[in-house]
Amino acid sequence: MIILLFIFDIFIYNLTPYNIPLFILELPNLKSIKPSIIFFLILSFFEIKYLISLLLILILYMINFKLDKVLFSKKRKYIILLLINYIIYFSFYYIIVKNFL
Repeated sequence: MIILLFIFDIFIYNLTPYNIPLFILELPNLKSIKPSIIFFLILSFFEIKYLISLLLILILYMINFKLDKVLFSKKRKYIILLLINYIIYFSFYYIIVKNFL
């Protein structure tokens, strides 16, 4: 599922002026970060923004891993983690991209 979200994300980024990171939808349920790391490292040859995204994904994965032990309800946990992921991703990504790139 995560690979399909990556592919949709690339199509949306290349075909529209919007950058909606769809792969974050699967991040709270992600068991292994390895496919994401490989995919972002391949994409980082084309643009530097993917390295920034990889760094943010690793940070979000660690936050999710820590919060996963605290939250118990599955629906509530997914919604809370998803909101946290999008808030952190958009805030850090746009601060870094707008100021440094």
